[in-house]
Amino acid sequence: MSFFTLRLKDVDDTRALAERVAKVVRCPAQIALNGELGSGKTAFVRFLAQALGSSEPVSSPTFSLEHRYLLPEGRILQHWDLYRCRELPPELAEAPAANEMRVIEWASRGLDPAQATLHLEFELNPNAGASARLVHMDQRSRELLGL
Repeated sequence: MSFFTLRLKDVDDTRALAERVAKVVRCPAQIALNGELGSGKTAFVRFLAQALGSSEPVSSPTFSLEHRYLLPEGRILQHWDLYRCRELPPELAEAPAANEMRVIEWASRGLDPAQATLHLEFELNPNAGASARLVHMDQRSRELLGL
């Protein structure tokens, strides 16, 4: 399997990636996010929620497992965090509803990769600056994003 790496030099690049995702990914969808602590997963979700039209504050659902954000046109953004999970929550075994977009942090802790519409792996890139990141994705995700 080949991978593509996108270099994000700062938080504006992270926002631009989220805006691109918001333009091309449609409900129902599952977006799998992976990466070490502090690598930018929650910041990406914050920018994605804004790009999709949410005005609600976005925070990590590490302890609650899930946050929901209402979007225009009756859509819902589900924000999951599987960091503390030993197995996939039963709610994620089913496909998202027609009006839902799920973003799942720490997706590798239980989500079947075949269930995800898009896979993004965030990595710190400290040699390029404090807010620089690398985002790795598979070929299918690269094509979906038009990169």
